[in-house]
Amino acid sequence: MRIVKRGWWLTAVLAALILLAWLPEGAGAQERVKIRVGAITQDAVDTIGPYAALKEGYYQQEGLEPVLSYNINGPVTLQKMVAGDVDVAISTAIAPFFQAVASGVDLVWLASTAKNNSPLVVRPEIKGIKDLEGKRVGTPGIGTIHDTLLSVFEKRHGIKTQHVYGRISDLFTYLEKGEVVGLISWQPPAELARKKIGAHYLAKAVIPGAESLGIIVPRAFVQKHRDVAKKFVKAHLRGIQYFQKHPQEFARWLADREKLDLDVVRNITLDRDMISGENPVTDRETTKIIIAAARDAGKIPKSLIPDDRAIEGWMEKHIDESILREAMKEVGWKDK
Repeated sequence: MRIVKRGWWLTAVLAALILLAWLPEGAGAQERVKIRVGAITQDAVDTIGPYAALKEGYYQQEGLEPVLSYNINGPVTLQKMVAGDVDVAISTAIAPFFQAVASGVDLVWLASTAKNNSPLVVRPEIKGIKDLEGKRVGTPGIGTIHDTLLSVFEKRHGIKTQHVYGRISDLFTYLEKGEVVGLISWQPPAELARKKIGAHYLAKAVIPGAESLGIIVPRAFVQKHRDVAKKFVKAHLRGIQYFQKHPQEFARWLADREKLDLDVVRNITLDRDMISGENPVTDRETTKIIIAAARDAGKIPKSLIPDDRAIEGWMEKHIDESILREAMKEVGWKDK
């Protein structure tokens, strides 16, 4: 009887293997959920968690298939989200996020992907902050967080500059030619300006520790696909955990992917004063400062948020970290 049973089992296994061999490729695996991700050109050095997750295949392990599209800045990414072409943004900043909310777009900020990320580089003739008075400084656009943070920087130091708007590539050229004396931007343009044209950092971050980039989705998306949103956040957290264990390995991969000098990548991603991408919890105090600055600059109507209490209410409505907290438990998150 034992011999008969063993023979029957072997026959069944062979039959199953033959059947699987004839199945279409991928038919034996669960289909991944396609998710359209809005990013910014060369944002990988600023957005450590999501790109470490991409490197290690964590999205796929969570059952997702991210399809990335690249834009010139965060406001453009949000415009595409409003048009229905982007499901989630990973490198759009807190200022344009709330400016979009002010325009009537119902968005939700799920987690932080970067803090700091506001380097101010200047030409060699600029020796100190006061030398910027009345000078032309490049920013990547009136709707960007960098333009708002430059206004905060000016107010704190009692100076006023002329804001010059443009694409980062154009602003880099303006800086090289002396048509602007400084540039506030994301990375790597600032570090490349230091390395290639002799610029120097007046500030690695104009507001140290300030909230910068985050994972953003339409509220309708998270209401309909909460499980997908959580899986995306989990992949981000797992990416951070990987980076904390293998920072040099990640820097080498990033340099190769972005076709950048390895020293440039290391100088950015390994310097926490430049980019801090390891704390996914949103910094509420600096967020409040940024929102107030955008309001005072006329980018957000004062009637919507006339005082600090109104700003806090706005933050409570549109920064939802409940999914983040669930994801942190599921990945065994430990604060550093």
